[in-house]
Amino acid sequence: MNMSVFFSILFNNKKKKTSYLNHINIYIIKMYAFLFMLTAFCLPVLLNASFIHKKPKVVSLQLSDEQFYLSTSFYIDNEKITFLLDSGSSDTWVFNSDLCSSCSSILSTQNAGQNTSYLFETTYFGGQSVKGSLFIADKVQLSKTILSNSFYYGLIDSSQNYVTSALLGIAKPEMQSQLLYNYKNGYNGTYPSLLDQIDGRNTYVVDLPNGKFSIGGCPKGYLSVPLNSSSDYYSIDIGEVGVIVKTQTTKKINKKKTTTIITQKYSKIEEDGNLSVILDTGASVLQLPTNITSSIVEKFSGSYWDDSQQSYMLQECPSNNDTLPVIVFAVSDKYGRTKNIKLRGQDLVVEVDSNVCALAITPSDFGVMGIPFFRSGTVAIDLDNQVMNWNGLVR
Repeated sequence: MNMSVFFSILFNNKKKKTSYLNHINIYIIKMYAFLFMLTAFCLPVLLNASFIHKKPKVVSLQLSDEQFYLSTSFYIDNEKITFLLDSGSSDTWVFNSDLCSSCSSILSTQNAGQNTSYLFETTYFGGQSVKGSLFIADKVQLSKTILSNSFYYGLIDSSQNYVTSALLGIAKPEMQSQLLYNYKNGYNGTYPSLLDQIDGRNTYVVDLPNGKFSIGGCPKGYLSVPLNSSSDYYSIDIGEVGVIVKTQTTKKINKKKTTTIITQKYSKIEEDGNLSVILDTGASVLQLPTNITSSIVEKFSGSYWDDSQQSYMLQECPSNNDTLPVIVFAVSDKYGRTKNIKLRGQDLVVEVDSNVCALAITPSDFGVMGIPFFRSGTVAIDLDNQVMNWNGLVR
């Protein structure tokens, strides 16, 4: 059948007496033509659909290790603000320039955006607190991504015991202070998080070894550990805790040559205790039960407790990181298999003064994986799948 006959039958459909078989043939031709036109119209739409071959939007920012906190920067109304990155809280705030004119990251009321007239107030476990007003920024620039009239933050007028002038809270929205404490004249409800606004995957990636903090994207890790669903924080459960102790010896090969040999021995510290630990970029130390902390510390040569510093110190700063112990935490991966997370000893050592070193670990009634944990690997908080993806530097 040539094309002229095809379209003549399809669209003109002259009223002639035909057999029953001809009626069926015409119906089939019409049906195929309809499907052809439907496919031609819908296929481009389907190919452009968000769920087909569309790469998730990712915002990557620089991440810096400031020893006692992690920092990242972006622009609020053309002012570059450097934030303390805090995965243990949900509130974001910046000092008002009237509060601290000498601080580097501040905003004036004139360039802060829209004042919502709601009170902004939050208090932290360490006794720090901030108070001000809730603002919506006119424009926020995160790398190449622009957010307009949607970024909520506190412009702070008063503060107590705080060491930074800006903080970026990336914990769960239900941790926002007005929900926790029900402050008078506070915002009624939850304001949108960065994840809500970026339009990517529901994921934060803290890649301190490579100096990156990413919002959205597809996190990868050789170890996926379920997040503790019963906690309001990002937390995981750990079981057995141990330490790999390294011993360095020199072996003589011949009269002129020697070689260095490092042997390793694993020592169990804690049986399967099923301890829940918070993943907190805003904590400068590891916080673990006293018996675990003291057992880890004693594996560091020359360690002692200093009452005046209220911290563990080292008699000398380490000259060779290769001989420092490795801390091992047993976890269950998403398939229920027992795996190990290993933290390098050097990631607990902080030089607090010239050739004066402390250990970033302290005894506590609860568990917190602070900055030393993030120094030892890449941590992705994947909220879509409710897992922490871990890429450790030591395997």
